[in-house]
Amino acid sequence: MKRLTLFTGAVGIGKTTAAISVLPPSKVSRLLVVDTEDGTVDMQDVGFEVIRMERRFENTDILGNMARGKLPWVDERGKQAMAQYYDDLIDRLDKKLRDGAFDAIVLDTVEIAEAAITAAVESGRRKFGWGGNRAYGRMEVEGVRPLYRGLFQAIEARGVKDIILCSHLKPRWHDDHPVPGAVKPGGRLKLLSRLSTFMFWLVPGNDASGAPAAIVMKARYGQMMPHPTEDRWVTQRILPPRIPVFSWDAVRNYAENPADFNNLKPGEVLSEDERKQASMLFDAEQMKYLIACKQIDASDIAERQRERDAALMPAKSQASLANAIQSEENKLAVGMLREGQSPMKIAKELGIKLPQVIKMKKLLEGE
Repeated sequence: MKRLTLFTGAVGIGKTTAAISVLPPSKVSRLLVVDTEDGTVDMQDVGFEVIRMERRFENTDILGNMARGKLPWVDERGKQAMAQYYDDLIDRLDKKLRDGAFDAIVLDTVEIAEAAITAAVESGRRKFGWGGNRAYGRMEVEGVRPLYRGLFQAIEARGVKDIILCSHLKPRWHDDHPVPGAVKPGGRLKLLSRLSTFMFWLVPGNDASGAPAAIVMKARYGQMMPHPTEDRWVTQRILPPRIPVFSWDAVRNYAENPADFNNLKPGEVLSEDERKQASMLFDAEQMKYLIACKQIDASDIAERQRERDAALMPAKSQASLANAIQSEENKLAVGMLREGQSPMKIAKELGIKLPQVIKMKKLLEGE
């Protein structure tokens, strides 16, 4: 991947503006924007090419379902509409992305495209390499992530140097209720944190222009310099934990004048509120990266362990689950559990004893 950038932030913070300004005005015709939410309607005169994706699922609360950690469709018809959305997206990209025609592409926003990829895999599992087993996130590992990664590789193969994704912030949920004051970036962060060059969380800034600041969630960007007195290399981070006024020029300026981590400027340090929000997303080691640009990707290690564990899944739990869901009520309960609904809510709605639902949940967790 040449350069993959993720922008996240609140509605109206300036994600789209930051994304489309990756190229200078003289080259804006070499920018392609895939607009899934009509976010660029007021920018048509800027000069970039655009693919406007039609919405075919107005009766489904896609983002609401996704924010709750559920599948974005509510029935088979919705899933098929989403899968068709994926086919349409790929077809239009294939026709528009001529070899060497564009230097950069913006996908604004990425959540609906991700949901379409998931629907495509679920609807055509053999076509996309998923064996049908959901245990240990196998649909994600076997089908969704390879397809998602393959999409980026296919775009790059057409000569695109910059792939830029925009995502919404979404609330954190627990037992079907939002956690007050807790948000996290949308998008498949585990996969994107592996593939991305930059991950920026745009936040309100103090500049008179109204431009946002940016929390630097990830920056694969540094300098190698000879040690002044010893025969060894010194690696130096370039971007600070926070860019006071975000622009691509600011990123390039840091390349010429790296942040001084021994004497960070006030605007380069996370505020207490920003640190609090970031601490909900990152573990202690990742917070060290935000503060001192030292990152240990513990989530990546854990993910690899889960992938290894998937190969060791006991077959007996599948048989136990099959025996436990003979009735239609139990089948509905399993479906609701897979959507992330709480056992108490399921027991109440379906008239099933709570211990029975809890037992099915434990079987699902070990299937």
